[in-house]
Amino acid sequence: MDGDQIVNTSLRQLISNVKLELNIRHNYGSMSAILTQLALSQLLTTKAQRAQRVYFFKNREKPIFENLSDRATH
Repeated sequence: MDGDQIVNTSLRQLISNVKLELNIRHNYGSMSAILTQLALSQLLTTKAQRAQRVYFFKNREKPIFENLSDRATH
């Protein structure tokens, strides 16, 4: 999965969570249900941010190692 796919998937999930949250507020208005959805949204956001950091860190390493190997051969 590339960075754009990670971001797009995360945004789709976040939008879905927001829609679900609004649906819960409209249908039930229960504070505990609202807080549960907010907590789930925050968890998703945290996981999405971590996935982005891992992806970009892994891709950042490749050029560094390639440069080091280039120097070793010259």
